[in-house]
Amino acid sequence: MNNSPSGTLLNKSQVAAKTGLSASTIYRLCQAGKFPKPVRLSERRVAWKKKDVEKWLENLHYA
Repeated sequence: MNNSPSGTLLNKSQVAAKTGLSASTIYRLCQAGKFPKPVRLSERRVAWKKKDVEKWLENLHYA
């Protein structure tokens, strides 16, 4: 998606592909505090920090 000082950002489709989760599941997990919170890019657009998503995936393997 793009690079920022905090690292690469992933859009909703990229996060879904990387995790195997649907968009609705991603948002549900975010609201429950069980998935990294997205970064708001604009009023209607969000993205996730790649490092946060990768860390979440790593923690799944150790749980």
